[in-house]
Amino acid sequence: MSEVAKTPGASSAALSPSIYALALLCIAYVISNLDRSLLSLLAPQIKADLSLSDTQFSLLQGFAFVILYALAALPLANLADRTTRTGVIAGGFGLWSLATASCGAAGSFGALMAARMAVGIGDATLMAPAFSLLSDLFSKERLGKALAVFNMGGAIGAGAGLAICGVLIETLNRSNGLVLPIVGHLRPWQSAFVLVAAPGIVMALLFALTVREPKRREWRATTVEQGGVLAALRAEPKTYALLFSAYPLGALVFSGWIAWSPVFLMRHYLATPSEAAAVLGVAFAIFGSAGVLFAGAFNDHCFRRGATDAPVLLSIGSAASLALIGSIAPFMPNIIAFGAMMCLFVFVGSCLNIVPAVAIQMLTPNRQRAQVTALFLLVVGVLGAGAGPTCVALLTDQVFRNEAALGSSLATTAAIFSTLMALLLWIGINVFRRSLASAAGG
Repeated sequence: MSEVAKTPGASSAALSPSIYALALLCIAYVISNLDRSLLSLLAPQIKADLSLSDTQFSLLQGFAFVILYALAALPLANLADRTTRTGVIAGGFGLWSLATASCGAAGSFGALMAARMAVGIGDATLMAPAFSLLSDLFSKERLGKALAVFNMGGAIGAGAGLAICGVLIETLNRSNGLVLPIVGHLRPWQSAFVLVAAPGIVMALLFALTVREPKRREWRATTVEQGGVLAALRAEPKTYALLFSAYPLGALVFSGWIAWSPVFLMRHYLATPSEAAAVLGVAFAIFGSAGVLFAGAFNDHCFRRGATDAPVLLSIGSAASLALIGSIAPFMPNIIAFGAMMCLFVFVGSCLNIVPAVAIQMLTPNRQRAQVTALFLLVVGVLGAGAGPTCVALLTDQVFRNEAALGSSLATTAAIFSTLMALLLWIGINVFRRSLASAAGG
């Protein structure tokens, strides 16, 4: 088990290993997004083959993924806090790859649901341990940028994943899928899942063999020496409550849009999978990356100047912008105008990832850091990755009762939940200020 070092600085000698580990984590995050991009683009094929409604398909996008994530997140984070985070990440990524490949063997809604549940292990073993690992690899003055670069992996993964998967789907459609030994013929959508799983095995081996576990460091001026997650949460209950209630609302909006915007492009603008992938790939890869990098640099700049409330003000502005842009974008007259609005939507939405990630690492003692992060990501996962796609689908199926009204469902979700997030952060900003000052010893 790694020793906990009490000095908050970062060694310049550890710079190269730190950057190498960050680069591998970014690539891992890119790969872990491929299955979600693939699922959205394959919606028409999967719905037709398995005779699914929008609501049923949304369960594959959201709650199927969240169920096992919810069960595994805290135990795996506890394991990461007590053993080596590198081992947990490598092992979990190998399991994610096998689960993604098993989606390709599914021939029914139940089988695909079970496979998607197993995929949830991927995020459960990557995100929280990665955040904790990075907090020991980089100084607190540089953590915002490090986490921004890591989160950029998600943006690039969503964008590049859409582009790669769009080309892959059209290629497999032309060849009518794959024929594999023992398994036999796979439909194009099944073949796609098998192919995107392969890089994950390589990444799991690379991480296990080449990344060393760093020494653990404490950042808080006063630490919680005993106790687990509850002890850590009791140290700053109001601030954690704010983080756990406000930011999942933004995740709900963003995940709903990520899941359904490819389908919206294909339904409303009659785009092909590759055309939808091209439009959204630019938005996520370029503007999503720009958003997280801007937010990370902004956070570090504000921290150096002592303006601890500025990142929260950025979150308030981003949430309000998300509500406005999301209310307008689905009603654009053509696909180019929608793509431009989507670029803005992704930029401001990506800014919301950094503030809670940095705040939790700063507020939480080292030996509870992965667990508190996992609990936060669990709440974000249930309300975001879980409820977001289904919220949009339920509005389409049960309120508007028309698949052609998908744009209205997206607009309604953005307007309501993004506005609520902005209001919660505005009300609680003073609580956030006091907590960060206390954690820094002020």
